[in-house]
Amino acid sequence: MLEPYEGKLSRTVLRGEGGSNALDLPDIQKQGDFFVESPIILLAAIIWYLRIYKDGKYCTFPHAIEFLNKPYADIFTILTSYPSLENYLSPFMDAWQGGAQDQLQVRP
Repeated sequence: MLEPYEGKLSRTVLRGEGGSNALDLPDIQKQGDFFVESPIILLAAIIWYLRIYKDGKYCTFPHAIEFLNKPYADIFTILTSYPSLENYLSPFMDAWQGGAQDQLQVRP
């Protein structure tokens, strides 16, 4: 079994090669829709951040969920300090800076 902090697993999650893509869920069939893809992209950025922060020491699912529950100001400030995450975050930053915080809500 792979540990969640292993680099190969992190890259697999970020490329969307995990088993979750094989699920036959209505939302998965809407691939390309911003509101379907955005939570996946944000979680992928958080996982990648946790992978590179302190060499993956905190790259676990509970840490990712805890990080996701922080205020957006904290999340985006931390994540945008890493140039390798800029491509993932540009749509979120545009929405956040444009005052669309309600549309960014990916929490249940």
